Amino acid sequence: MLKEKILELSYKGLNQGEISRELGCARSTVCWHLDPDKQLKKAQERKKKIPDYEVKNCRNISRFFCSKTENKQKTKIKDLTFKEAHATNRNRLKNFSKHHKCETMEQKTKIKYVKEKYGITESNTTFTCRYTGKTLCWTRPEEYQYDHIVPRSRAGENTLENLQIISKEANQAKGDMTHEEFVDFIKLVNSNLAP
Repeated sequence: MLKEKILELSYKGLNQGEISRELGCARSTVCWHLDPDKQLKKAQERKKKIPDYEVKNCRNISRFFCSKTENKQKTKIKDLTFKEAHATNRNRLKNFSKHHKCETMEQKTKIKYVKEKYGITESNTTFTCRYTGKTLCWTRPEEYQYDHIVPRSRAGENTLENLQIISKEANQAKGDMTHEEFVDFIKLVNSNLAP
């Protein structure tokens, strides 16, 4: 609807500033609707000039300030039986391999090998997040996520050696950093915390 009004006023001979004032919208909105291809190309050119680290910083800052959980009610985490947790994690591994387009992922990281790596048995269902020290429970899959130690975006492989299970919060903070980069980042944050 706004687009039609902008085009109509443009055909009447109004310039971008006049259209912006008339409709009470941003001038960039007017420009976008008058020539979207040109505006898209300009936006892409501007984006190319921004260093990668700035893009990552902007993304991390927006994650920090725009928490998706603010308006959500806390849901109670359900304890699963060992068998239910096994099935849930088997499906997560399948989805993990599909998401990363690797047919051999399931073979390389069968659920039994993941359980062996973390010492998971029916009598011992807890393990520790290597970054937060938080005790995680195999029967509460909502609390943890699978992560590539060396991210796929950095040529990390879909292997058991490159797979780790960490807390959801740590995985979100780690993003596409390697283990070493993330540890250095944690040390930097800790050294700069105000007393």
